Amino acid sequence: MSAVDYVILAVLLISLVIGVWRGFVREALSVVIWVAAFWLAYGGAEALGQQIDGAIGDQVLSVLIAFILIFLTVHIVGFFASRLLSRVVKTIGLNSVDRVAGAGFGVLRGFVIVAVLVLLIGYTPLHESALWADSYMVGVVSEALGWLQERYPLGLGDRWVNVVK
Repeated sequence: MSAVDYVILAVLLISLVIGVWRGFVREALSVVIWVAAFWLAYGGAEALGQQIDGAIGDQVLSVLIAFILIFLTVHIVGFFASRLLSRVVKTIGLNSVDRVAGAGFGVLRGFVIVAVLVLLIGYTPLHESALWADSYMVGVVSEALGWLQERYPLGLGDRWVNVVK
């Protein structure tokens, strides 16, 4: 195993441990909260920015501040909702199921992180190095990406073939 394999395994292991520690409910809600925060901030920043522009005097800065305010507000509300729902799951006795599902979520998230890194590194000279070529895990991830590439809509997956091979 090469150093790249150890890094990939470390990413997967860390993500798994975080998944077990936080549980599926908090992990899944975290993804929902991030998506909702970006979506709501993107959609509402201009309107809120117009409301606070008088106090700030700079339209671009007003929209930026509005974006940050909406984004943080959604995260704060989401944090409390996530904690509450996590406690409900624990109270009704599903804590162990939540942790096991969290482990699965963690492994899946770890794979997504590794896959994105493999794709990005494919655009750099590092993918031609001996460390990269000797990595068993890069081959496994590349095969998985190749499998996904065949199923990816709109032909976008065709770009992966050149990157991961």
